[in-house]
Amino acid sequence: MRYCEKCACVKPDRAHHCSVCGSCVLKMDHHCPWVNNCVAFNNYKYFVLFLLYGLTYCLFVALSSLKYFLRFWTQTIGGSSEGTIMMI
Repeated sequence: MRYCEKCACVKPDRAHHCSVCGSCVLKMDHHCPWVNNCVAFNNYKYFVLFLLYGLTYCLFVALSSLKYFLRFWTQTIGGSSEGTIMMI
């Protein structure tokens, strides 16, 4: 039987003590400051989904604005001054 000296309680197998949370966490991967919690056995699926949804959103925004970005640069190269920035 394992004992955690920091928590002063019995520690299950494959559990690690998180210094940020101050408790023992089963199958701890890391402490994530974005979700302010330990990524472990109970919430690993939700953390991976969080990363997948964040990637999907970034790709959606990038692909949605790509048309306007390309239009801005192709019109300014052709001699039009609609997209130029005037420096004073």
